[in-house]
Amino acid sequence: AVVSTQSGHYGRAVRFRGEVISVGEEVKEIQYSCSVSYGADVVIKSDLAKIYIVDEPTLEVDSSRYVLIGEEALLTLTANYITNVPAVHWKVNSLRTIQFSGSYTSSEYTSTLQWPVTQDIEVEATVHYADVGGYSVRRAVVLAYGVEGVTGPEKVHLGESYNLTCSVATIDENTEITWYRADSPVLPHSTLYYDNKISSVLYLPEVEASDIGIYTCTAVFSDGKQSSGAFYVTQTNDCKLPSIENAVMDSSSDIISHLGELKVNCGDETIVIKCEHGSWDQTLVFCPASQTSWNIIGIVVVAVLLVVGVGVFFFYKKYTSTRAVSPSLPESGADSVEMYKRQWKDHSEVINNPTAMENVDLDTQNHQQLERTMTQISS
Repeated sequence: AVVSTQSGHYGRAVRFRGEVISVGEEVKEIQYSCSVSYGADVVIKSDLAKIYIVDEPTLEVDSSRYVLIGEEALLTLTANYITNVPAVHWKVNSLRTIQFSGSYTSSEYTSTLQWPVTQDIEVEATVHYADVGGYSVRRAVVLAYGVEGVTGPEKVHLGESYNLTCSVATIDENTEITWYRADSPVLPHSTLYYDNKISSVLYLPEVEASDIGIYTCTAVFSDGKQSSGAFYVTQTNDCKLPSIENAVMDSSSDIISHLGELKVNCGDETIVIKCEHGSWDQTLVFCPASQTSWNIIGIVVVAVLLVVGVGVFFFYKKYTSTRAVSPSLPESGADSVEMYKRQWKDHSEVINNPTAMENVDLDTQNHQQLERTMTQISS
């Protein structure tokens, strides 16, 4: 190897001396020096130098990268060091945390993080070395599985239908979902599997007072563990407008508050019903049509009949007039006028004497034959 000195002379390294220092079977340190000779008398020796060998730190998630929602994820970082214990900084989902503990031996440092799992988390651990400077970063991902939540209506109206939805994160398709109402299983309306998620929907048709209560969604996974989520179905004290045939409601709102009253025009009668704890104090399904309505219907029917009658009358008059109208006038000219007069005379005779129809026909034929003959001669 060729080296350069400050004086600008060049020489050749003639000796390299190294000493390997090991701990157990692992090499942790290399100590070395070198000398350079310039001619026969000049020899320059270097001071002793050391190379430290430190293994990359490791970051492990206890048992598995899948952790049940509600349990704690245990992450362990292990780092080797020479003299000074390294510093470690933790981040969970990009937020720095100090909720960790540490321990060390003469050459190894261990840092432990315990984190409650409610969702998927990304963990980052940074190791800062005091001996040789520099740092190392290690990352890990923890996937949460279990019932993520149950959603539904804030409050329900009696007689209405609703859905409860259970969202589940799973580790595989071998997951069973069961709904319970007061410790009794009920069938879900539908269950949809997609990727590592499950959506189970429980249908509550026409809710009654007995349907009010706590509903539980339980998921059992392939590893034998289970997770649950609950939803409390609460009845509202307000009332929705009832559906009554032929009734007219005296309200501009669809919701009537508790102890509120509603006027219902039912036929020729006005009925007042009251909302009490989410239900009406009276049940009305059908109202007879009012006398005014019947009068309006009668007037409409009479008007339709009159319009139809007038139309028939005018149609009949038009048809009769068309039958009695005079023969249409041929093209202008003296011959055409004479022909029109003859035709009118012939028709008049037929009208006055129906038995003359045959004679008229014969005369008409003779006139037509004569006209054709004259036309040929002219041509």
